[in-house]
Amino acid sequence: MELKKIVETFKNKDGVIYTSDRKILIGAPKNLKNCQILEGTEKIGRKAFMDCRSLKEVIIPQTVKTICSDAFINCSSLYKVNIPQGITVLEKGLFFDCHSLSEIMIPDSVENICSAAFFACTSLRQIVIPASVKNVQDNPFYRCHCNIDNRSDQYSVIDSALYTKDMNKIIYCFSDEELFKVADGTKIIGDNCFCGCSNLHQLTVPESVEELEMFALDECPSLEWLIFLGKIRTAHLDGWFFDNDNLHQIIIPKGTMEHYQCVLNGDRDLLVEDNQ
Repeated sequence: MELKKIVETFKNKDGVIYTSDRKILIGAPKNLKNCQILEGTEKIGRKAFMDCRSLKEVIIPQTVKTICSDAFINCSSLYKVNIPQGITVLEKGLFFDCHSLSEIMIPDSVENICSAAFFACTSLRQIVIPASVKNVQDNPFYRCHCNIDNRSDQYSVIDSALYTKDMNKIIYCFSDEELFKVADGTKIIGDNCFCGCSNLHQLTVPESVEELEMFALDECPSLEWLIFLGKIRTAHLDGWFFDNDNLHQIIIPKGTMEHYQCVLNGDRDLLVEDNQ
């Protein structure tokens, strides 16, 4: 029988729990309102501040080099937090559903921004992606609808959308326009790419697109017209657009009805061939 290792802990006057050597912050009381993390702390553990819904401000010392996934998940009142220089990864779900967070500065030590890092941070108006960033995983910004100021040479912003530099994939659309056309040459429409584009009425998908990833068009309540200019090969169909009640037609190229009936496998009554 394997015995779990007992970790000795230290609790400060605010009830924040650390390992006994004060190097890892393990957890915090749910009623915590402000937190100044101890100097010398090196790591904030996974879900350390989860559901601290009264937490408004966190001051993180420069000694912290790792912030684990979901560290601030559901901190709905959090509006101010700093990310120390030296952090290289913004982990998955880091600020998940922190909808009061209005400003964040990503230091130029960050190389990776993981999936859902800023999920539903609806008060954010702009995020600067620094030059140091080499990898943006899936869509870290869905349900944010914040502007992106990109400074990384691995990515491009074109017509209010974030693409990989080689234009292979569109990652995140933050356009407020009613009409949007994915850039020519794009091959993949990424996970949750258009999620929350509430003003989008018509989307045109160029001939180059081969794949629609999961939930690519989820939560587009105004979407009425979807126009495919070519033949996509793959569509991950777990709710990716057939739950958009206002969708009137999916316009497809002439002679592709059988192909799209097979690929989309959804409400086939929406499919209409373009005879022009």
